[in-house]
Amino acid sequence: YMEPSREPRLVERLVRRLAHQRHAFVVHVDLYVETSFVDHMVAISVDLQHRDRVSAVCLLRSGHMVYKSGTAMRAIWNTQEWLLRGARRWRWMVVLTGSDYPLFEVGNLRRLILRSKGSWFNRYPAGSKLNTVCSAETVSLHASRRADRVWPNCSWLKKKVIQVRFNSFGFGCAANRKYYSLGYPHVRLPWLFITDSDMRLAWSLPHHNAILSRDTIDFLVHDDAAKRAFLYFEHLQSASEEHYLASLFTLPRIARLLDLEQPESCVMSWQRGSRAHANDSVHNSVLTPAEWDLIEDATRRCVPFARKFWNADAPVLDLIDQASKSFGRKLCADRNTRDAHALPTKQQLSMTQATSV
Repeated sequence: YMEPSREPRLVERLVRRLAHQRHAFVVHVDLYVETSFVDHMVAISVDLQHRDRVSAVCLLRSGHMVYKSGTAMRAIWNTQEWLLRGARRWRWMVVLTGSDYPLFEVGNLRRLILRSKGSWFNRYPAGSKLNTVCSAETVSLHASRRADRVWPNCSWLKKKVIQVRFNSFGFGCAANRKYYSLGYPHVRLPWLFITDSDMRLAWSLPHHNAILSRDTIDFLVHDDAAKRAFLYFEHLQSASEEHYLASLFTLPRIARLLDLEQPESCVMSWQRGSRAHANDSVHNSVLTPAEWDLIEDATRRCVPFARKFWNADAPVLDLIDQASKSFGRKLCADRNTRDAHALPTKQQLSMTQATSV
């Protein structure tokens, strides 16, 4: 599932890279985008299915995608309901934007997904320390400044109207949970967590950059707590899709769907030395060959997708294509890969030939 934001040719390159006989692609297009953009996407869909024999490229036109709104969440939610209702022979939903690109060939991506055994993919590197500090900031402060204080417990936060509402939806506080933190070092509502200062090639687990099993999609659509979370976050002004999934981590019944040692699903931002790209600026920051060492490091951590790329002819994409086989060998041989990331057995590999990803 993809939300192309700028260049149709980049979406085309992404689909060709991921094309496989058991893959289907749903490309969401805003109702109000230019006619030329829609025509180009339709032409790409027809060409891929006839010339490259891609199983299906569906062009989904609905809604109006507005920055700093919950419209992206609504579009993904509707697609999840549609997939559960209309198709039975699929196991995984990979949610991407039109600015993402796979760091591995499709065969190795299938292996990464198979390893998860149904768990969510997330951004936490193995061995990261747990952070139990709870922080928050009111909506009114979000656009103007960041909070520079953190509190060792959640008692003070109950005085905040927005936090009281948040708690009333049944979400827990990181101060008394054994879960790794989420978010950028600077606090933005509704952070339940704050993270280490060294972000490297990672940010958070947004809803629009996730690899989700069918069981997870079923949970998100039908579980009462998950539906309450969606109804809450879809109305937030900004960054709603980046906190929606994370808000469910504290639910006991989510444990079987969550593995904190799985590889992260996507890369949102990066930093080099003292120069960091985060919050609004990250939307205008792209990876280039100058960040190649960071990209290689991401592959060692089994990051399936990287972001952002805006140009289908970007030299860094050619470098990724050329190095993909090498990345695959590292995936198999890297001693830093934990046992949880071991290669699948022959029986598991044979099963992939009959499954839908």
